[in-house]
Amino acid sequence: MVDELPKGLAGYLIEVSLSDGNVGEIVSASYPSWATLTNTTGTPGDTIRLSAVDLNKRIENGSRNTQLATIKVRGDAAGSTRINVNVRKMDADGGDAINAGTNSGELTVQAQVTPTPTPTPTPTPTPTSNPASTHTSNPTSTPYPSPSPTSTVIPTSTVEPSEEASPSPPPVEPTETASPTQIQSQGPLYLVVVMLAILAVIIATGVYWIKKK
Repeated sequence: MVDELPKGLAGYLIEVSLSDGNVGEIVSASYPSWATLTNTTGTPGDTIRLSAVDLNKRIENGSRNTQLATIKVRGDAAGSTRINVNVRKMDADGGDAINAGTNSGELTVQAQVTPTPTPTPTPTPTPTSNPASTHTSNPTSTPYPSPSPTSTVIPTSTVEPSEEASPSPPPVEPTETASPTQIQSQGPLYLVVVMLAILAVIIATGVYWIKKK
């Protein structure tokens, strides 16, 4: 920008540079509508040259706050650098040189703080049983030993001898009973026969019970 041009402007040649080329770089330049025959050299770079001519006499005497050019600067690193303006040549409409003083600008580049994403812990998926795919084992019957057939002892009725009732002896064939006359006649022989018969009954009864037990 030019603050004041008492005699108008015919044209200019200006050099723009950055004092610290590590901080940034001039990448392009553009001109206002009044400027013709514009030319830019050195872009992109730390120092460029701008030139333009007012062929249509649009910048007249006494013009104020006249825009000469617009530059675009890219920040490369955090820091600051001066933007120096050096007027190589500037002429008024009548051809007189314009002795212009300049003010340096300043470019400040701030570091872009990129927040470090805190990794979110991924929850461990808890395995859930899928009813469709869950294998349910069929219950198996626990084998129990089959009961071995046991012989059932059918109790047999055993006739226990009773103290009160004496077992009936087997039937004894009747013996001929001698007539009283014979008893009187035979005497002791009859008693022997009776005793033998009674003894035979006793022996037969004992053998019977021995076999029974």
